[in-house]
Amino acid sequence: LGWRVMNRDVAVSGIYDQPSSQPSTQYPVIRGEEESATTHAFIGGIRWRPVKPVSLIFDVEKGESNAAFIRINPLEYTRFRVRTQIQATDKLSFIGTVTTIDRTNPTPQVNNDSNSRSYTGAVNWEPNQRVWLNLGYDYHNLNSTADIRYRLAGVEYASRLLAYSRLSSVFFNGRIGLTNRLDLLMLYNYIRDRGVPAGISLPVSSVPLVAGDNIQALPMRRHNPEGRLAYRFNNNVTGNLSYRNFLYSETNLSRRLNADATSTNVTFTTLDPGYLNYRAGIVTASVKITF
Repeated sequence: LGWRVMNRDVAVSGIYDQPSSQPSTQYPVIRGEEESATTHAFIGGIRWRPVKPVSLIFDVEKGESNAAFIRINPLEYTRFRVRTQIQATDKLSFIGTVTTIDRTNPTPQVNNDSNSRSYTGAVNWEPNQRVWLNLGYDYHNLNSTADIRYRLAGVEYASRLLAYSRLSSVFFNGRIGLTNRLDLLMLYNYIRDRGVPAGISLPVSSVPLVAGDNIQALPMRRHNPEGRLAYRFNNNVTGNLSYRNFLYSETNLSRRLNADATSTNVTFTTLDPGYLNYRAGIVTASVKITF
Protein backbone atom coordinates (compact mmCIF):
# COMPACT_ATOMS: atom_id res chain seq x y z
CA LEU A 1 0.00 0.00 0.00
CA GLY A 2 1.18 3.53 -0.67
CA TRP A 3 0.27 7.16 -1.24
CA ARG A 4 1.80 9.25 -4.02
CA VAL A 5 1.99 13.05 -3.90
CA MET A 6 3.23 15.08 -6.86
CA ASN A 7 3.75 18.82 -6.93
CA ARG A 8 4.57 20.94 -9.96
CA ASP A 9 5.36 24.66 -9.88
CA VAL A 10 5.59 26.83 -12.98
CA ALA A 11 6.86 30.42 -12.93
CA VAL A 12 6.81 32.69 -15.99
CA SER A 13 8.84 35.88 -15.74
CA GLY A 14 7.04 38.96 -17.03
CA ILE A 15 8.47 41.90 -19.00
CA TYR A 16 7.23 45.30 -20.07
CA ASP A 17 6.52 45.53 -23.78
CA GLN A 18 8.05 48.91 -24.77
CA PRO A 19 8.02 50.38 -21.24
CA SER A 20 8.33 53.91 -22.66
CA SER A 21 4.76 53.60 -23.95
CA GLN A 22 1.64 53.71 -21.86
CA PRO A 23 0.06 50.29 -21.29
CA SER A 24 -2.65 49.66 -23.87
CA THR A 25 -4.14 46.87 -25.94
CA GLN A 26 -1.33 47.46 -28.42
CA TYR A 27 1.42 47.64 -25.81
CA PRO A 28 0.19 45.54 -22.87
CA VAL A 29 2.06 45.04 -19.61
CA ILE A 30 3.09 41.41 -19.31
CA ARG A 31 3.44 40.46 -15.67
CA GLY A 32 5.01 37.43 -14.11
CA GLU A 33 2.80 34.45 -13.38
CA GLU A 34 3.07 31.54 -10.99
CA GLU A 35 0.95 28.42 -10.98
CA SER A 36 1.07 25.29 -8.86
CA ALA A 37 -0.54 21.86 -9.19
CA THR A 38 -0.56 19.12 -6.55
CA THR A 39 -1.97 15.64 -7.06
CA HIS A 40 -2.63 12.74 -4.72
CA ALA A 41 -3.11 9.05 -5.51
CA PHE A 42 -3.58 5.83 -3.58
CA ILE A 43 -1.53 2.82 -4.73
CA GLY A 44 -2.19 -0.75 -3.69
CA GLY A 45 -1.19 -4.21 -4.81
CA ILE A 46 -1.18 -7.82 -3.72
CA ARG A 47 0.28 -11.07 -4.99
CA TRP A 48 -1.41 -14.38 -4.25
CA ARG A 49 -0.23 -17.90 -5.05
CA PRO A 50 -3.15 -20.30 -4.50
CA VAL A 51 -0.95 -23.14 -5.72
CA LYS A 52 2.77 -23.18 -6.51
CA PRO A 53 2.52 -22.95 -10.34
CA VAL A 54 -0.06 -20.10 -10.29
CA SER A 55 0.59 -16.44 -9.40
CA LEU A 56 -2.16 -13.80 -9.25
CA ILE A 57 -1.24 -10.11 -9.05
CA PHE A 58 -3.78 -7.37 -8.32
CA ASP A 59 -2.91 -3.66 -8.64
CA VAL A 60 -5.07 -0.58 -8.10
CA GLU A 61 -4.45 3.16 -8.36
CA LYS A 62 -6.99 5.85 -7.62
CA GLY A 63 -6.46 9.58 -7.43
CA GLU A 64 -5.38 12.48 -9.63
CA SER A 65 -2.89 12.81 -12.47
CA ASN A 66 -1.21 15.94 -13.79
CA ALA A 67 -2.73 17.44 -16.90
CA ALA A 68 -0.54 18.88 -19.64
CA PHE A 69 -1.53 22.42 -18.67
CA ILE A 70 -1.26 23.88 -15.18
CA ARG A 71 -4.50 25.89 -15.26
CA ILE A 72 -6.56 22.76 -15.97
CA ASN A 73 -7.71 20.73 -13.00
CA PRO A 74 -5.82 17.47 -12.49
CA LEU A 75 -7.67 14.56 -14.06
CA GLU A 76 -9.26 12.04 -11.74
CA TYR A 77 -8.47 8.44 -12.63
CA THR A 78 -8.96 4.88 -11.48
CA ARG A 79 -6.74 2.04 -12.70
CA PHE A 80 -7.17 -1.68 -12.04
CA ARG A 81 -4.89 -4.47 -13.23
CA VAL A 82 -5.10 -8.22 -12.81
CA ARG A 83 -2.19 -10.38 -13.99
CA THR A 84 -2.04 -14.16 -13.98
CA GLN A 85 1.03 -16.30 -14.58
CA ILE A 86 0.76 -20.07 -14.85
CA GLN A 87 3.93 -22.16 -14.92
CA ALA A 88 2.53 -25.29 -16.57
CA THR A 89 5.93 -26.99 -16.77
CA ASP A 90 9.57 -25.99 -16.43
CA LYS A 91 9.52 -25.20 -20.16
CA LEU A 92 6.01 -23.81 -20.72
CA SER A 93 4.22 -20.84 -19.11
CA PHE A 94 1.11 -18.76 -19.75
CA ILE A 95 0.52 -15.09 -18.93
CA GLY A 96 -2.74 -13.13 -18.95
CA THR A 97 -3.38 -9.50 -18.04
CA VAL A 98 -6.52 -7.32 -17.83
CA THR A 99 -6.18 -3.56 -17.29
CA THR A 100 -8.90 -0.92 -16.97
CA ILE A 101 -8.32 2.84 -16.80
CA ASP A 102 -11.02 5.50 -16.37
CA ARG A 103 -10.17 9.22 -16.47
CA THR A 104 -12.39 12.26 -16.11
CA ASN A 105 -12.07 16.01 -15.71
CA PRO A 106 -13.72 16.95 -12.40
CA THR A 107 -14.74 20.42 -13.62
CA PRO A 108 -18.59 20.41 -13.75
CA GLN A 109 -18.73 22.67 -16.81
CA VAL A 110 -16.47 20.39 -18.88
CA ASN A 111 -17.33 16.99 -20.29
CA ASN A 112 -13.95 15.39 -20.78
CA ASP A 113 -13.39 11.73 -20.00
CA SER A 114 -11.78 8.61 -21.43
CA ASN A 115 -12.12 4.89 -20.78
CA SER A 116 -9.58 2.23 -21.67
CA ARG A 117 -9.79 -1.56 -21.51
CA SER A 118 -6.88 -3.81 -22.47
CA TYR A 119 -6.44 -7.58 -22.51
CA THR A 120 -3.22 -9.51 -23.07
CA GLY A 121 -2.48 -13.20 -23.38
CA ALA A 122 0.93 -14.75 -24.04
CA VAL A 123 2.66 -18.13 -24.14
CA ASN A 124 6.36 -18.68 -23.41
CA TRP A 125 8.06 -21.90 -24.47
CA GLU A 126 11.71 -22.72 -23.82
CA PRO A 127 12.33 -26.40 -24.52
CA ASN A 128 16.10 -26.08 -24.21
CA GLN A 129 18.92 -23.54 -24.05
CA ARG A 130 19.00 -23.13 -27.84
CA VAL A 131 15.29 -22.48 -28.45
CA TRP A 132 13.03 -19.79 -26.99
CA LEU A 133 9.63 -18.79 -28.40
CA ASN A 134 7.05 -16.21 -27.27
CA LEU A 135 3.58 -15.76 -28.80
CA GLY A 136 0.78 -13.46 -27.69
CA TYR A 137 -2.25 -11.30 -28.41
CA ASP A 138 -3.21 -7.80 -27.20
CA TYR A 139 -6.56 -6.02 -27.45
CA HIS A 140 -7.07 -2.37 -26.47
CA ASN A 141 -10.45 -0.63 -26.49
CA LEU A 142 -10.30 3.14 -25.98
CA ASN A 143 -13.00 5.79 -26.23
CA SER A 144 -12.96 9.40 -25.11
CA THR A 145 -15.21 12.46 -25.05
CA ALA A 146 -14.16 16.12 -25.05
CA ASP A 147 -16.19 19.31 -25.34
CA ILE A 148 -15.04 21.46 -28.28
CA ARG A 149 -16.03 24.64 -30.09
CA TYR A 150 -15.17 25.14 -33.76
CA ARG A 151 -16.24 26.88 -36.97
CA LEU A 152 -16.91 25.07 -40.24
CA ALA A 153 -18.09 26.85 -43.42
CA GLY A 154 -18.93 29.94 -41.37
CA VAL A 155 -21.07 28.00 -38.88
CA GLU A 156 -20.01 27.76 -35.24
CA TYR A 157 -20.52 24.45 -33.45
CA ALA A 158 -20.40 23.83 -29.71
CA SER A 159 -20.23 20.06 -29.64
CA ARG A 160 -18.00 17.17 -28.65
CA LEU A 161 -15.08 15.26 -30.04
CA LEU A 162 -15.61 11.51 -29.77
CA ALA A 163 -12.54 9.35 -30.39
CA TYR A 164 -12.50 5.59 -30.78
CA SER A 165 -9.73 3.03 -31.01
CA ARG A 166 -10.11 -0.76 -31.10
CA LEU A 167 -6.58 -2.02 -31.42
CA SER A 168 -5.69 -5.69 -31.89
CA SER A 169 -2.11 -6.88 -31.92
CA VAL A 170 -0.57 -10.29 -32.57
CA PHE A 171 3.10 -10.64 -31.71
CA PHE A 172 5.69 -13.37 -32.03
CA ASN A 173 9.38 -13.44 -31.26
CA GLY A 174 11.86 -16.18 -30.76
CA ARG A 175 15.43 -17.39 -30.87
CA ILE A 176 16.76 -20.60 -32.38
CA GLY A 177 20.38 -21.67 -32.01
CA LEU A 178 21.19 -23.16 -35.43
CA THR A 179 24.72 -24.06 -34.35
CA ASN A 180 26.90 -23.35 -31.35
CA ARG A 181 27.90 -20.04 -32.97
CA LEU A 182 24.98 -19.12 -35.24
CA ASP A 183 21.62 -17.85 -33.89
CA LEU A 184 18.42 -17.02 -35.74
CA LEU A 185 16.25 -14.35 -34.12
CA MET A 186 12.70 -13.73 -35.39
CA LEU A 187 10.10 -11.08 -34.64
CA TYR A 188 6.67 -10.37 -36.07
CA ASN A 189 4.03 -7.79 -35.12
CA TYR A 190 0.63 -7.39 -36.73
CA ILE A 191 -1.46 -4.46 -35.53
CA ARG A 192 -4.98 -3.57 -36.63
CA ASP A 193 -7.13 -0.71 -35.38
CA ARG A 194 -10.77 -1.05 -36.42
CA GLY A 195 -11.68 2.43 -35.20
CA VAL A 196 -15.36 3.17 -34.66
CA PRO A 197 -17.47 0.19 -33.56
CA ALA A 198 -20.34 -1.01 -35.71
CA GLY A 199 -23.14 1.57 -35.58
CA ILE A 200 -21.47 4.92 -35.02
CA SER A 201 -24.46 6.11 -33.00
CA LEU A 202 -23.08 4.17 -30.02
CA PRO A 203 -22.61 6.70 -27.19
CA VAL A 204 -19.45 7.30 -25.21
CA SER A 205 -19.96 6.96 -21.45
CA SER A 206 -23.73 6.69 -22.04
CA VAL A 207 -23.88 10.24 -23.45
CA PRO A 208 -26.12 10.33 -26.58
CA LEU A 209 -24.70 11.76 -29.76
CA VAL A 210 -26.12 15.05 -31.02
CA ALA A 211 -25.89 16.90 -34.32
CA GLY A 212 -22.50 18.52 -34.82
CA ASP A 213 -20.56 15.93 -32.82
CA ASN A 214 -17.25 14.89 -34.37
CA ILE A 215 -16.32 11.22 -34.51
CA GLN A 216 -12.58 10.60 -34.83
CA ALA A 217 -11.22 7.24 -35.95
CA LEU A 218 -8.06 6.26 -37.76
CA PRO A 219 -8.45 2.61 -38.84
CA MET A 220 -5.01 1.22 -39.62
CA ARG A 221 -3.04 -1.95 -40.32
CA ARG A 222 0.63 -2.54 -39.67
CA HIS A 223 2.85 -5.51 -40.48
CA ASN A 224 6.36 -5.64 -39.06
CA PRO A 225 8.28 -8.89 -39.70
CA GLU A 226 11.97 -9.01 -38.85
CA GLY A 227 14.70 -11.62 -38.98
CA ARG A 228 18.31 -11.51 -37.81
CA LEU A 229 21.30 -13.85 -38.03
CA ALA A 230 23.95 -13.45 -35.35
CA TYR A 231 27.30 -15.22 -35.66
CA ARG A 232 29.71 -15.29 -32.71
CA PHE A 233 33.29 -15.28 -34.01
CA ASN A 234 34.56 -15.42 -30.43
CA ASN A 235 33.57 -14.22 -26.98
CA ASN A 236 34.22 -10.59 -27.95
CA VAL A 237 33.07 -10.25 -31.59
CA THR A 238 29.59 -10.95 -33.00
CA GLY A 239 28.45 -10.25 -36.55
CA ASN A 240 24.78 -9.44 -37.30
CA LEU A 241 22.79 -9.45 -40.53
CA SER A 242 19.12 -8.47 -40.34
CA TYR A 243 16.15 -7.65 -42.55
CA ARG A 244 13.13 -5.65 -41.40
CA ASN A 245 9.95 -5.09 -43.38
CA PHE A 246 7.50 -2.33 -42.50
CA LEU A 247 4.01 -1.99 -44.02
CA TYR A 248 1.58 0.64 -42.76
CA SER A 249 -1.88 1.56 -44.04
CA GLU A 250 -4.20 4.14 -42.49
CA THR A 251 -7.63 5.60 -43.28
CA ASN A 252 -8.95 8.82 -41.77
CA LEU A 253 -12.65 8.43 -40.96
CA SER A 254 -13.32 11.73 -39.18
CA ARG A 255 -17.05 12.44 -39.35
CA ARG A 256 -19.59 15.06 -38.23
CA LEU A 257 -23.17 14.06 -37.54
CA ASN A 258 -25.77 15.92 -39.59
CA ALA A 259 -28.68 17.75 -38.01
CA ASP A 260 -31.17 15.14 -39.30
CA ALA A 261 -29.25 12.19 -37.82
CA THR A 262 -31.17 9.81 -35.57
CA SER A 263 -30.29 6.60 -33.77
CA THR A 264 -31.92 4.60 -36.59
CA ASN A 265 -30.89 6.87 -39.48
CA VAL A 266 -27.27 7.87 -38.93
CA THR A 267 -26.25 10.50 -41.48
CA PHE A 268 -22.91 12.24 -41.35
CA THR A 269 -20.43 14.31 -43.34
CA THR A 270 -16.90 13.03 -43.85
CA LEU A 271 -14.53 15.82 -42.81
CA ASP A 272 -11.15 14.57 -44.00
CA PRO A 273 -11.13 11.35 -46.07
CA GLY A 274 -7.36 10.99 -45.98
CA TYR A 275 -5.39 7.84 -46.70
CA LEU A 276 -1.83 6.86 -45.92
CA ASN A 277 0.10 3.86 -47.22
CA TYR A 278 3.74 3.29 -46.43
CA ARG A 279 6.15 0.44 -47.11
CA ALA A 280 9.83 0.02 -46.31
CA GLY A 281 12.44 -2.72 -46.32
CA ILE A 282 15.60 -2.30 -44.26
CA VAL A 283 18.74 -4.42 -44.44
CA THR A 284 21.31 -3.94 -41.68
CA ALA A 285 24.77 -5.40 -41.21
CA SER A 286 26.74 -4.72 -38.04
CA VAL A 287 29.56 -5.97 -35.86
CA LYS A 288 29.35 -5.99 -32.06
CA ILE A 289 32.63 -5.82 -30.14
CA THR A 290 32.71 -6.27 -26.38
CA PHE A 291 35.59 -6.03 -23.92
